[in-house]
Amino acid sequence: MAGGKYLPLTELLMAAARRGESVVRLSFAELSALVGGLPRSAYHRRTWWGNGYLVQGKSWGDAGWRVQAVDLPGESVSFTRENPRS
Repeated sequence: MAGGKYLPLTELLMAAARRGESVVRLSFAELSALVGGLPRSAYHRRTWWGNGYLVQGKSWGDAGWRVQAVDLPGESVSFTRENPRS
């Protein structure tokens, strides 16, 4: 599991899954407060939000989630569970 700076996000998403949630939407401000700040690239580059191998992508991927949508102008991100149980 990814650790470090983005561990609180991993834990938040794992808790949402335990509650049966399949979508989590966070503002960049909420996420920044949760992880102790976001880099400038998170606000300007859609690629930062990729569901790949970078540390931030591993933080939500390890929890079983992926980025569904990023609204850079509105500064929000939506995560969806990869395999939600019905």
